[in-house]
Amino acid sequence: MKKYLRKIFFDQTSKRFWVINDFLGIVIIASLVLVLLETDPALNAKYRELFRYLEYAIGMIFMMEYFTYIYIAEKKRSYIFSFYGIIDLLSIAPTFLNLMNLEFLRTLRIIRLLRLFRLLKLVRILEFIQNRYEKEKIARQILKINVAIYLVAFFIALLICSIILFHIEEGVEGGQIVTIEDALWSTISSLSAVGFGDTFPVSFPGRMFLGFVMILGGAFLSFAIFTIGRFLQAILFGEEIENELKELAEAGKQFSKEHKRLLENDIPGGRK
Repeated sequence: MKKYLRKIFFDQTSKRFWVINDFLGIVIIASLVLVLLETDPALNAKYRELFRYLEYAIGMIFMMEYFTYIYIAEKKRSYIFSFYGIIDLLSIAPTFLNLMNLEFLRTLRIIRLLRLFRLLKLVRILEFIQNRYEKEKIARQILKINVAIYLVAFFIALLICSIILFHIEEGVEGGQIVTIEDALWSTISSLSAVGFGDTFPVSFPGRMFLGFVMILGGAFLSFAIFTIGRFLQAILFGEEIENELKELAEAGKQFSKEHKRLLENDIPGGRK
C-alpha cells in the first residue's frame, strides 16, 4: 500500500501523479474562491450552510493529503517540519478552527487568513511541472512554466493583499472599501502600479499597507517585463533566440532554488 501511494504522490512519470496534482490544484483554487464568496454579506447570509459544508469537504481533502504524506514519508519528522509540511498543516488548520468556538480570537478573520496559505500549495505543483521539463531539457516549456510561476505569484499576492486590506478597512467610518470586491479593485490598481484607483482606503494603516502593495507591484512589473517579454520573443522569433531561452531557463532554476532544495531534502520521494 505504501509503495503504491509513493508511486502516485512522487512518481512524475505516472499518469495518476498528474491526475492527483491537477485535482489538488482545482481544489486549492476552489477554496480561495470560497473565501471571496464568504466575504459578501448577501451571499454569506443566503448560502452560509452550503459554504460551511464545502469548507469541511475541502478541509477533509487536504487532511487526507497531509496524513498520506506523513504515512509514506521515510523521515516523518523531516516532512512535518519542512516548508511544505508546515504549509500543509496550516492548510487544514481552518477546518479545525471552524469546529471550535473561539469568538475571543475573532476566529472568522483568522480562518480567512490561514486559508490563504493554501495558495502556497500551488508552488509544489509548479515545482513538479518544472522538474519534469528540466529532466526532458525542453527550454521552451521551462520558459512557459516561468511565466506560469509569475502569474501564480501575482495571483497569490493579489488575493492575500486584498483580504488583508479588506480586514484593515472593515468597519472604518466613512470607508470606501466595504466588500472584498472593493479591496480587490484597489489592490489590482496598486499592484499594476497605476495608483490607488477610484476606491482607496481612508484609514492610516490601510493607506500604509496599500503603499507597500504599490512597491510590491513595481517589483512584479519589472519581473513581468523580463519574463513575459522573453516569452513573446520566443513566439515571434522561434529558434533564433534558443540560446537566450536556455539562459532564461537557467535563471528560472536559480529563482526556485530554495524551493527545490526543500523539496529534495525535506520531502521524501522528491526529485533525486
